[in-house]
Order: sequence, then structure tokens, then C-alpha cells
Amino acid sequence: MPALFAEDSTNECIVFCRPDAREKVQSWIGTQSHRIRLVPVNIRWYSIAEQILLPWIFYRYRLSLLHVPHINIPWLYFGKLVITVHDLTKWEYGAGAAKKGGGGWFNVLNIFFRMTFVLAVARANRIIVPSYFSAGKLIQYFPKAKQKIEVIPEACDGDFRTSAKPSERSAPPYILYVGALYPYKNVFRVIQALAKLSSPVCLAIATFQDDLAQALIQKVKSEGYSVCVRLHLKPSDAELRNLYAGAHALIHPSLSEGFGLPCLEAMGMGTPVLAARAGSLPEVCGDAALYFDPSSSDDIARAIQGIMENPAVSKSLIEKGAIRAQQFSWENAAEKTHRVYEEILRGTPRS
Repeated sequence: MPALFAEDSTNECIVFCRPDAREKVQSWIGTQSHRIRLVPVNIRWYSIAEQILLPWIFYRYRLSLLHVPHINIPWLYFGKLVITVHDLTKWEYGAGAAKKGGGGWFNVLNIFFRMTFVLAVARANRIIVPSYFSAGKLIQYFPKAKQKIEVIPEACDGDFRTSAKPSERSAPPYILYVGALYPYKNVFRVIQALAKLSSPVCLAIATFQDDLAQALIQKVKSEGYSVCVRLHLKPSDAELRNLYAGAHALIHPSLSEGFGLPCLEAMGMGTPVLAARAGSLPEVCGDAALYFDPSSSDDIARAIQGIMENPAVSKSLIEKGAIRAQQFSWENAAEKTHRVYEEILRGTPRS
């Protein structure tokens, strides 16, 4: 968002955000407060209030264009619209696969989610996706959306650009996983892989999902795996940087992924990346990751062991990762996003 503010120096911009995010957004606005207004809105995502109250708030400000950085649009808003579809995981896997358990209330939420998704894709003037993989998935389920899609890759923040030296890696060694713990994220299979190694390696998990983290630990114990698992719940950016710097590798085992931002963060921090050969990860990581079959704990174990026992492989991935991370920037994303806004406002047809 700071890069987008810097890119557009003429239009007035209104940022609607939750009250608890006000301070952070205000820091992004900085000295541009004369043309950027911050409007705190205390409305929860996927709530009734979001559908009933939010559209009238938008209408009150007479917006020329609204960008919803997700698919949860208010059904009663009919103005010009840009949405961001980060991935189609919930569309493909459903609430029961994306969440712990399923059934009951999750099925109700899933129906609402799918109805909102269909409406958002139909109403949007343009749809931003972070990868060609996500674009392909969107076209697979919504062929008529093809002409609306704009691929704009994400990037890691500048804070994740400090390379760690091999001597700074933690002892005893650990590999790091960063992200959600939904079943399709495939983290338990990493634990199964670690149990196959001849030398112990710990798994550090940085996540915001306390309930799913505790459920994962319970599953590890109940199935008798004697694997070291360290939880880091809701780490700050500084804590996360330290975790990257101390890790012997980042592992991203997801069965499906729309982008895979932790991979770029790890590369920026000089941490080797182990990635599933699935979803958008090969597209994002290029030749800067050691890949594995995410459906095979044996193959995951092979990849982990390969990077732990071969310093030359680790060194090569660090060097390639530093180059790869530089190829993604928020400035480039902001320029492309601003161009989308201008085309819609001017009524420029797509070529």
C-alpha cells in the first residue's frame, strides 16, 4: 500500500480499515494526508454488517472506484469495482477442508462464500491475481472472467532483505514453516518426514492460528511421533526475521498455493527454500528452491536431508534466492495496479 500511495500522486484516496489497523495504515500514509483519507470502520469480515452497513458507507463517500483486496464484496454495492483473488483454495477445497473439521456452520459459511465469490467475479471490472497459476484456476472455474484478469505478483517487504550468514544458523538445527495450518497446507506430512531422518531436526512453526496449532501438536502426540515441534504464535515482524535468520531452511509443503510469500521472505533473508512442486510455488521460486512431491513424506525427507547434509546445495540456493527475491517488488506491483485503476476510470478497453 505505501508503494501504491507513492505511485498515484493526483487522485484522492480513501482507505477503509478496521480500527485496530488504524495506526499501521496511518504510518503508511505519512506526509500524504492532504489527499489520502483514513476511515476506520468497525465491521467484521464475512458478517451481516458487512453486507448491510458497508455498502451505504461506500455510497456516502461517492467513490469513483472501489478496490476490495479479497472477494468479500458487499452484495448491495454496484459501483465500479476491482477485486483481488489471492487463490481459489477455498473454492476448490471447501470449508470442510480449509478449516478444522467441517459440517454444520462451516457448510453455511461455505455456501455464503461461494455465492459471494460468484457475485464478485461477475461484478468486478477487473480482477487482480498474484500468479499465472491463480489466473489459470480462475479461468478454469469462471471462463468468462478471462478478459478481466490482471496478473500482478506480490513481493516481500524491504525489512526481509538482510542475509544471514551460515554461522548464524541455530543449533540444534531447525527448519521453519510460516503460515496457516489448514489441512491443505500439508504441515503434518512434514512432521512425518522429519520422523524418517537419521539425525533430529526440529520444525519451527510461525502461525497466527492458536487453535489449529494446538490441534496439530495433539495429533503429533496421539500418533506417537517423537519429533521436535516449536510453536511461535503471532510473531512480530522482528521475531519472524529472527526465525528466518536462524533457520537452516524454510519449508513450504502446501498442496495448493496462490503465491507463497514466505518463500520470497526467506530468500530475502538468505535462508534456503524447500518447496512443494505444486500450485504457484514453482512459478514464484523458479530455480531458487529445492522441490519435493508434497504427497510423499519420503520425498520431503529426501529434500530436508539433502539441504541439511550438503552445504554446497544450501549455498547455491541462498545465492539464487537473493537474485530471485530482487525480481519482485511492491513498486512494480503498485505501478501495475495504478494502471488498472486508470484504465477503468478512463474507460480504456483492454487490448
